Amino acid sequence: MHFLGEAAIDNSLNKAFVNGLLISTDAYVDMSLLYRKISRRYQSLYTNAFTENTYPTNESGLFAGISISPSSSFKINAYADFYSFPWLKYRLMPHLLDRNT
Repeated sequence: MHFLGEAAIDNSLNKAFVNGLLISTDAYVDMSLLYRKISRRYQSLYTNAFTENTYPTNESGLFAGISISPSSSFKINAYADFYSFPWLKYRLMPHLLDRNT
């Protein structure tokens, strides 16, 4: 089992967190989880991050993956990424903001 993580604060004290877990549940099964929470005002120049956004800002999400190797010549990988943008995004369609439609 491996834990990993990173925390960052920009000059305006806006926060970004990335935390993960890698687990070998069996000799043939590996699982991974990665949680991220990045403030809508967080700014970091010249960076890259594990996000759906182009830039690491305004995102929360959970990535989960599993790798199963039933034999040495065959492997099954499955991944899912559940994410949201807590604050408005550029070029968001106005009708998506109306909760009554």
